[in-house]
Amino acid sequence: MNEELVIDQLYGIIDSFRKNPFSERFGSSEICARLRYFVESDTPILFIFPGFHGKINNPDFVLGECADMGDYVGLTTLRSLIDQIGAVYAPGARLNIVHECHFYVGRSPLIGTEDQANQYLASFRSLIALDRNITSYSIYDLLPIGRPLPELLEVFQSRCVPSIEEVVGLLQEPNHLNLYKAYKKINSIYLERDAAFRGLSKKERQQRTKALALGQMQIYFGFGKLIRDFFGKMVYIRLSSLYKPPQCADCVAINYLPNTHHMSTPTFHCAVRYKDGSWDFIRKHVAEQRHYVLSEERGLKYFREE
Repeated sequence: MNEELVIDQLYGIIDSFRKNPFSERFGSSEICARLRYFVESDTPILFIFPGFHGKINNPDFVLGECADMGDYVGLTTLRSLIDQIGAVYAPGARLNIVHECHFYVGRSPLIGTEDQANQYLASFRSLIALDRNITSYSIYDLLPIGRPLPELLEVFQSRCVPSIEEVVGLLQEPNHLNLYKAYKKINSIYLERDAAFRGLSKKERQQRTKALALGQMQIYFGFGKLIRDFFGKMVYIRLSSLYKPPQCADCVAINYLPNTHHMSTPTFHCAVRYKDGSWDFIRKHVAEQRHYVLSEERGLKYFREE
């Protein structure tokens, strides 16, 4: 088959999974250039996907620290991407999932303990145990193997994490600024559960959420650098669980849920299945307010509309 036709088909498949809530037009040249490398060398397409980062430490939002049906449905979507590629391209595709959760332990109130992060990772990896085309990487795989988490976090800090001043400069880019604002909002919502935080002045609350959001952005940028360093000698296509605008031509944001262009992820939400069989994400307390039924399949929890 003509190589250019195969490249066009492969790009069309990837683009059909794109998170595009604003119906924008995206250029194809950067992604097609990488697809051309794989097609000409007749090798599997390599995807790097930072995602499935664990669960927020807030019982109003999620059903616990373990993987649930939201993670399973997200994996099903990604498996569909791999399967569709394999149907038109014999070498197929490989998906490397990189988890961020452990990088926040002890550094953000949004994430729980090391044990909770380990529980999530173990429960997630049980979902991909039989997947030959999916590999999971955590901090224990990306940094010197065999060291305890506190030492790994120190290595990460020294090697990868930018200063606050550097982060402030990087926030000039609109997509980064929007993520920073989202972090401020989610921290503010989380901290409202804390009576001591509620007792602070408005200015003090703003300073606290700003400091936490800047700290998260430090880890976000450091995590990105670590991924680039770890996979640096490989040619790959970067996927994202976060929305990316057309300017980010070398990265494709992927929907966790099929045919649903949304900003939500299973890190901050539960899965809900509606009467028509479609899936969405919802915060636990909202699902309870709407009297959705807590259900379970394959040992994975979710809400169901009756």
